[in-house]
Amino acid sequence: MFLKPTWTNMNIRVSNDEAGYGKLARWIAGKSRLVCMELTGVYVFGLSIAAVYDKSNYGIYKGVFTGSSGNIVINIKADGSATATLIIDGQEYVFASSGTIKKDSDSQVIFTNQIGSFVFSVKADGSSPSFSAITIAGHSQAGIAVIKETSEHVVHCYEGKAYYNNEEGATFNFVVTDNKIEGLVKSHSDRPHMITGTFVNNAIDCMIDDGVNFKGTISGNTATGTWKDVNPQSDEFGIQGTWSATKKM
Repeated sequence: MFLKPTWTNMNIRVSNDEAGYGKLARWIAGKSRLVCMELTGVYVFGLSIAAVYDKSNYGIYKGVFTGSSGNIVINIKADGSATATLIIDGQEYVFASSGTIKKDSDSQVIFTNQIGSFVFSVKADGSSPSFSAITIAGHSQAGIAVIKETSEHVVHCYEGKAYYNNEEGATFNFVVTDNKIEGLVKSHSDRPHMITGTFVNNAIDCMIDDGVNFKGTISGNTATGTWKDVNPQSDEFGIQGTWSATKKM
């Protein structure tokens, strides 16, 4: 007779594959046999485990960093911890959290590391993630933008550059999931500018907050396109260039 699984007789292990996505290996110990399910989805008894956090402040938030260039994963209690893993120019930094994080509540979490700190805020349902008080040594006017990953929609992170007259002009980093794109554009001496837009049928169409339109397509791990200043009030109205980016996560 098979023993009905309970939370007390389950052992859960989470690991990362090369693409940066979580794999869940779950062993259910029964009275007379052992059932093993290795999943990427991640489904148990017909329900996605990640779905528990789809409408919660708890969960995984993936995004990008500018100041130099990088990507970030914010983990709010999804595996019993609250950490942030920031990769800048290939170097990984793990940030610890402080304060109490209550499930399904508006949250403000302070993350710290020897290289700096930042404050992450999110609504009770996991919406409107934002950052403030970003201080990272050696990276002035740094910016971070993330989107929450859910059981139905994986978040992909891209790091790239925008070009003008074939010369590098700005860092162009963004995240895509489902049908939307968010991210940051930052030139060497400027503040980071937020970008928002649509991602439909591998086509990107987004704007940054000062009126520059980015369009392009994603093919495999590469994204390419063009940009144009469409703000008639801008001193640079009408100028245009190209951009390219590579998927990092």
